[in-house]
This record gives sequence, C-alpha cells and structure tokens, in this order.
Amino acid sequence: MINRRVLINGTFSFITILLFYLIVNTLGGGFYHAIDQFRALWGYIIAIAAGFGIQISLYTHIRRSNVACNKEVAVSGTMSAGSMVACCLHHITDFIPLVGSGLSFALSAYVEIFLLIGVLSNVVSITFMLSTIQKYKMYARDGPFSYIFNTVNFRKLKYVVLVFSALFIIYYLLTYFRPESGIGDLLRIG
Repeated sequence: MINRRVLINGTFSFITILLFYLIVNTLGGGFYHAIDQFRALWGYIIAIAAGFGIQISLYTHIRRSNVACNKEVAVSGTMSAGSMVACCLHHITDFIPLVGSGLSFALSAYVEIFLLIGVLSNVVSITFMLSTIQKYKMYARDGPFSYIFNTVNFRKLKYVVLVFSALFIIYYLLTYFRPESGIGDLLRIG
C-alpha cells in the first residue's frame, strides 16, 4: 500500500510548481502571456512538474523508511534542485528586459534547451532515487511495485539514463546550432 503522505507531498509539489510557473510568467508579462507560454510549452511544463512531484514522493518515501542512505538522498536531492534550476532558468528572460534587451533575446532563444535539460535531469534523478529504494529494499515485498523492483536493475539503469541524457543534450545542441542559424547569428548586431 502506498503511504498517503507520499501521495499528498507529490501532488502538492506538482501543483505548487505549476502555480509557481504561472505566477512568474504573470509577473513577467501578464496573465495572458503566462497562458500563451503555457500553451506553447505545456509538454515540457507538465513533464517537469510531474517529475518534480514524483521526486518529492520518492524523497518522502525514502526519508520515512528510516534507512541510513544519506549520501544517496543527498545526490538525488542535488539532482532535483539542479533540474528545477534548469527548468526555471529560462524565466530570467522575463526580468532581463529591465537590464538589456539583447541579452533577453539571446536567452529567450534557448528556452526549449533549458526545459529539455530540466526534463532529462528529472528522469535521471528519479532513476537515482529508484536505485536507492531498490538498494536498501525500501519497498513492500508483496506490494504493487515489487515486480518492477525485482525485475529492473536500477543500479545499472541509472548510469544508462545518465549517459543517454547527456548524449541526447549534446546531440540536441549540435543539431540546434546549425551553421545557418548558429549562436553567432543570435548575437550579431546590425
């Protein structure tokens, strides 16, 4: 049986991240701008919010199980924080016009990359947390997830996911910056 506190914390975190996103975008450009941004990027935003909610649920489960695995929890928490920084980094562009429009334009060109990094770092962090749960056997032997934990080797999978995510980001960056539309064109003035 899944603990009620785990579900409540995960759901609350999911909703909080969505509200945070809408508030920051509303402050940056108004309510209709926030709605337009959500419509344009909804897949990334929902994936990041869901990933964050899952991480908080897993973190709550790990902390409640009273197993000494502080190093693994610290790594997972750091990755979770990193994914949220990557997710929210593109919101700098909402406030940069106060400083300079050239920098705002340059950063706004990379919104999709920041969001993709946020999604992939969520996946990596979730896999690391599942590995910790499996390593310390923090799951019910006859529970709904026992089959998955007895079948999948999360210790190996976490490294596969980490390498795949890094390679995917590198590939994305290399194909995103084609010579005809590279970073030089974004920063060139006149």
